[in-house]
Amino acid sequence: MNRICKARAIANYVVNYVYQKCEGLFSYRDLIYAEEDVIDFKNIKLQNILYFLYGLYYSKTGKQIFDDDFIAHKYGPIINEVYYEVKQRLRNPFRNIPKFFFSDSNYSELNTDFDIINEILDSILKFSSWRLIELNHLNNSPWKLTKKLTIMNKTQINNYFLKIKFE
Repeated sequence: MNRICKARAIANYVVNYVYQKCEGLFSYRDLIYAEEDVIDFKNIKLQNILYFLYGLYYSKTGKQIFDDDFIAHKYGPIINEVYYEVKQRLRNPFRNIPKFFFSDSNYSELNTDFDIINEILDSILKFSSWRLIELNHLNNSPWKLTKKLTIMNKTQINNYFLKIKFE
């Protein structure tokens, strides 16, 4: 049975949210194919967004936004299924993720508070990919305390985000 990754549905929502924020500022073609970056929306940024969204959503609601596991990857936490799908299908790690990349994963049926998600996304999207990586690498962060390429402890992640102030 092919299990649908709930994190994948949230990734679909995040991708659509980013492009809605950019509508009117750039053409879709410019966002995807520009020689210089007009937006910073690569796979590494998506992975960091999913991680901070997971933790901050838990800190605000006491609920997990998805149940997929994070793996402690070289540059920070990743959701394997989402990360490797983007890596395999895009092949160019410097290309932005297209708007309809995860369109087969429906987020509208998720039992999730999208107002809280939007509020969190607005705060996360202010940071560059590299700044989010720096925040992951702080001493005593769950990523820092986890052996690389192993599953991160969700209780540890949840407790960490309950303690930190993120703005």
